[in-house]
Amino acid sequence: MQLQFDIKKIIKRHSALVLPIGITVAAVLVFVPTFMIGKKIKTEMEQSVSLASQVDSFSRDAVSAEQWKEQAKVAAVHEKEANSVERTMLATSMRELLAYNVFPKPVDDSTAVFTNFGKSYRAAIDELVTGINGRDVPTEEELREMLKQAGVSGNNNSGMGTDQDIVDQICKDRAAKISVYANPDTFPSYNFWNEYQYQGPDTAVMDCWKTQIAYWISKDVVDTIGSMNSGSAAVSVSPVKRLVGISFVAEPKANTTTASATPGTADMPSFVGEAAPGAAAPTGTVASVFGPAWTGRSTNDDMDVVHFAVTVVVNAKSVLPFMAQLCSAKEHTFKGWDGQQNEEKFMHNQITVLKSTFEPVAAATAQGGYGSVSSDRYRYGHDPVVQLSMVCEYVFMKPGYKAVKPGSGSGTDAAGGSVSQPSQPSTPSYTPPASGGSRKRRVADDE
Repeated sequence: MQLQFDIKKIIKRHSALVLPIGITVAAVLVFVPTFMIGKKIKTEMEQSVSLASQVDSFSRDAVSAEQWKEQAKVAAVHEKEANSVERTMLATSMRELLAYNVFPKPVDDSTAVFTNFGKSYRAAIDELVTGINGRDVPTEEELREMLKQAGVSGNNNSGMGTDQDIVDQICKDRAAKISVYANPDTFPSYNFWNEYQYQGPDTAVMDCWKTQIAYWISKDVVDTIGSMNSGSAAVSVSPVKRLVGISFVAEPKANTTTASATPGTADMPSFVGEAAPGAAAPTGTVASVFGPAWTGRSTNDDMDVVHFAVTVVVNAKSVLPFMAQLCSAKEHTFKGWDGQQNEEKFMHNQITVLKSTFEPVAAATAQGGYGSVSSDRYRYGHDPVVQLSMVCEYVFMKPGYKAVKPGSGSGTDAAGGSVSQPSQPSTPSYTPPASGGSRKRRVADDE
């Protein structure tokens, strides 16, 4: 059976629906393109708004034509700060010299230049001791003279009886007039320069330079004592009772009488880790005479490292305060390497304590011995005291004094002239003498 559709009849029968259907179809045909176009327009509008926001932001953040000047000012401030920090570091090694005609090369070839340097060093040490109201115990000669003035023969050499009573009073009187026991003889190479023997320009210049280093270090120790004993007029009330000694070759020990270095010997610093003459690094470097340091620091292009020992007798309560004061910042002045510039003041803080030991000083015996530390003629007062021994490390910023250090700058001095290298032993490392003493120089005087 076939189905036949009569389109005309269908339309005629449903003529009422033709108009709504037509309208619907037309609406669909219009809506779809409109929707698509509207979505596209919306996207473009959003992009336009975003672009407008960016343009507005750029207009508000636009760099001024003068901005580079402001940035230059900021950069200049940072550069100034960096230079200030660098100068502060270098200034720690910029100190006043004992003499301004020796480094990096003597102004003339006269041996008097070195002899006078030694005199300046000894005078400077004397001034350091005087500055802390320091003096040593009465010597044998002083005691004999005082006993003679008191009408006593002195033949008993400070023994028992009347002589001992007078000696004891003399020692007490000395302790009441000074703030600390200190003797220039206990400073490095003090007696070496008293009987100095010239051995040629290279060795002489290096002797002077190492003595200069020794003086700077010794001054820090003395300044520490001065700060600790500020206001003390007598040994009995001073926190630091005695400076036993400072050394670069052995730990100083207390003696029963005045310490005295052997004439003609040199107690001078060495630069730890520096290449030994005639030997290749790292095996041929100068070792510390006090053993390896826990800091691990050694001499390089940036710094010189020196180890030294110092021994003092202090109030038992002053051990830690003394160590703290020794490692604290200290002020120094600088007038240029010619000594003629305007004075500047700087701070330095270059000491590190590597190790420390102390032993008690017991009650006096009839002969004045104090337990394990002999203290004949020393009168420390009634408070408990100890002998404090320390090995310390001192760091110098090498570029700070490069202009005057002998041999620096690839064998030329600060002015570009040739500087001879000091003649030294060709051994790969330095080994301290078994007795703890210093090297001796016994060469005929070339003068």
